[in-house]
Amino acid sequence: MTVKSIPAALQADRDADVGTFTRITQVLAKDGTVLGLCELDRKLELDLDTLPGPVNAAFTGLGVTTFLPDPGFDPTELEAYHDLAVDGGDAFCLVPIDATPISPEDIRAGKWDDARFRVLELNYEAPEHGFDELCFGYFGNITLRDNALLIIQLDGPTRPLKQTMCWLDSTTCRAVFGSQESEAIEFCGKDVTSLWINATVTAVDPDDSSRSFAASSLTQAAGFFLPGGVMWLTGANASNTFWGLDTHGTGGVLGLRQALPRPVQVGDTFKIRIDCTKLPEGDKGCRFHFGNEWVLHFRGEPDIHTAVNAQTPGARVGPGQGGVTRDAGVEFDTE
Repeated sequence: MTVKSIPAALQADRDADVGTFTRITQVLAKDGTVLGLCELDRKLELDLDTLPGPVNAAFTGLGVTTFLPDPGFDPTELEAYHDLAVDGGDAFCLVPIDATPISPEDIRAGKWDDARFRVLELNYEAPEHGFDELCFGYFGNITLRDNALLIIQLDGPTRPLKQTMCWLDSTTCRAVFGSQESEAIEFCGKDVTSLWINATVTAVDPDDSSRSFAASSLTQAAGFFLPGGVMWLTGANASNTFWGLDTHGTGGVLGLRQALPRPVQVGDTFKIRIDCTKLPEGDKGCRFHFGNEWVLHFRGEPDIHTAVNAQTPGARVGPGQGGVTRDAGVEFDTE
């Protein structure tokens, strides 16, 4: 049984039905950036290490954190489980009026992906009474709605247990195209720097301005950049996000798989490159990029016969149910 410890002074405030309780949220990005958010109409500056309350090793030693009312933070009803299922919920956060680290540009750039968070409750008129940790975990998906509201998925601390913890086999390559040894265990090794081509938008589809546009300087044959993608250098969508291509027509007419956060404008600049099919052979496959050295870079098992069992009658049926048992080359029919 898990026992939760609450500072005595804080519990006394609860028993007295004090009306100055509030929730604050401390966020720690993967790059070490610390962000504080609160539900008040004024800032709070707190060094949580000096206050009574639960110790969370991931948030120790951060010093004074300024908890901001703008953009604020409003966690919805949170679901908690008694087993190892992932606790969860959502939080609403207004896009900040002034320049704060949780800007839409940083969201699109992935700065806050998988950030750690914890939601605390305290008496803001007497923070020295300590705090109670309501929940903690990781940021999940972050959705930007109408460029004014952020919806943040809150995942509990057991989320890593739901992720793959062992090696997997696959007929296609598992490496991210262009990844290097310092970036991943299963890395590609291809230097994609020379593959990028800079271009400028010269026309936009008025009916689908967030997905379809053209760059007349791209004179390559239709389909040349498939599979491939773009990264926006200037304009409202500028970020380090790689947007996959869905179509590539003559005259540099391009279509994206997913709609951009904002419409494309004539004059926006971007860079474009081909990608990899994740297959060992064929156009833009591993041999296409590496030649005869493709076997040194392909992170897959292309010779696995994945469909053999599905094509063998009774292969998945056990003995006594019409299946067949094989042992040392001798076949015993159980029918």
